[in-house]
Amino acid sequence: MGQKQSQPVITTQQQSQQSQQSQQSQQSQQSQQSQQSQQSQKKVIQPIIEKPLLQSDTADKIINKQNTLIDELNNILFTLKTSLQIPIPSTVNNTETFINMSSVKLNPNKDTEIYNYANIYNQNVALLDDPNQMTKLSFDTYIHIQDKKINNLKKELKQLEEQIQKNKKNQNNIKSFKSMSNSKIINVELYNDKNQNNGVKYPNYLIYGNNGCLEYNNEKEYDSNPVAPTWKFNSCDSNNPKQQFVSNKINNLKSYNNHIDDNNKESILKDDSNIMYGFNIINPINDNKKCLQLNNDGISVMPCNLKYDQRFKPSYNTVLQ
Repeated sequence: MGQKQSQPVITTQQQSQQSQQSQQSQQSQQSQQSQQSQQSQKKVIQPIIEKPLLQSDTADKIINKQNTLIDELNNILFTLKTSLQIPIPSTVNNTETFINMSSVKLNPNKDTEIYNYANIYNQNVALLDDPNQMTKLSFDTYIHIQDKKINNLKKELKQLEEQIQKNKKNQNNIKSFKSMSNSKIINVELYNDKNQNNGVKYPNYLIYGNNGCLEYNNEKEYDSNPVAPTWKFNSCDSNNPKQQFVSNKINNLKSYNNHIDDNNKESILKDDSNIMYGFNIINPINDNKKCLQLNNDGISVMPCNLKYDQRFKPSYNTVLQ
């Protein structure tokens, strides 16, 4: 028979030492776990940085800038549509007023777009019962609507510009000018690189009337004994500089004032608030301060003041007279 293996005898002192070592080990593990937990919590907790509240003067500046941009875009569109003879419907004031929506309740059926926008905003902004948050919500909604309006105006402007470029490609030569004063029309003949004369500027025009062409003579206007300029209809001669006229487009304040004659300084504009650009004036080829004038008294060449009887619209058809 085999002998039983003898088991080691553990004394009371050894048991005590083992117990102490076990407790120390557990305490050490707990301490490490506690430190790790604290470090983990420190990593998770981030300081909350509150955004500064929207100041009223800043909001006013943003609103005013948007409304100014909308007005400018509307003015540009109006000018372009007028030049293209596009019907312009009568509209009310297009400027939106900022309304604090703290007390406004949106109807999800009627105000779908605003409601959806506000709802998304609500999901990302805490505590809608905070007045400051409600003011910010109403302001952001207003800005969103204004931005969309600006984008729509820009799209319309781009479409008109594309239409203008397309019209230019398909555009025939100018064959007449229509007075913006009395709607009378004068026929012209164009001279340019393809149909040349001896003009110092291209394009230039002969102006038809009374079975001849208009001739402007200012040879002695600046002599020591000046003689006032004269104009009359003579036999047409495209190489006669006195019968050559040029057309200048007036598109802005600078081009407007540049053509005002020195004797008509009272006609110089300080701003363009009361003027609609996009018209043409017709000048003798050698004097851009004299303008063709057409009114009920007939045709003449006078110092430029750019009143309506000196403004013309180009036409691409010859009119029988």
